[in-house]
Amino acid sequence: MNENLESVVQEINDIIYQKKFNAGVELLECKFLIGEALVKSPLWERKTRQNLLDEVATRCELGDRSVRYCAEFYEKYGTFQKVLDQADPDHKLPAWREIVKELPSARKEKEEPVEKCKHCKLHCH
Repeated sequence: MNENLESVVQEINDIIYQKKFNAGVELLECKFLIGEALVKSPLWERKTRQNLLDEVATRCELGDRSVRYCAEFYEKYGTFQKVLDQADPDHKLPAWREIVKELPSARKEKEEPVEKCKHCKLHCH
C-alpha cells in the first residue's frame, strides 16, 4: 500500500509540475506573439508607435504597459526559442516579472526618482 501511495503521489506531482510548466510556456508565448504582431505590423513606425500601443491596449482591453512590454519582449529575444533557452537546468522558466525588469521601459521606470515622504500621518505612523 505504501509503495502504491508513493507511486500515485509521484505521478500526481509529475502531472502538476508538467502542467504548470506548460501553462508558463503558453503565457510567455502569448506575450511574445502579441509583441511579434505589434512589431511586425506596418503601423510599427517611430511616429505612430505610441499611438499603436495605446489603441491596441484600449481595443484589446489590455494595460498599456503590458502591451509595451510585449513589444519590447519580442524585440529583445527575436525568437521564442531564445526565451525557452533561458530556462534553468530544472526547466524552470523565468517569471514574467523577472523578464519585465530587464526591458528598457521597465528600467526607465525604476530610474525615476521617488518623492521622499514628508513625514505625513499616512506613512510615518
